[in-house]
Amino acid sequence: MRENIDHVFSDLIDPKIKSVYGWVKECEPFTIEDFCSKYSNRKIEELEKEHIEIMLKSISKLSENTAVKVRYTERGIIEKRMDLVVHKVFFYDT
Repeated sequence: MRENIDHVFSDLIDPKIKSVYGWVKECEPFTIEDFCSKYSNRKIEELEKEHIEIMLKSISKLSENTAVKVRYTERGIIEKRMDLVVHKVFFYDT
């Protein structure tokens, strides 16, 4: 376990395509099963579905075109666990 582990977005259709950041897009409502069958040509494991659901629920609260990043963060005091966390990203001009 580590305090934080950065995660990259992987394209479900072509896993070789990766990105550190993602952007929120508005779309019609759908189920996790719809999402997995539309965007993947392989079987999605239950744990992976749970993480996709966490990500989609987190970004559903954000406005369109918001940049996001995903990481696993250590939580808990007595029983430590790693939680998937999706958060807004701010870019600044330098």
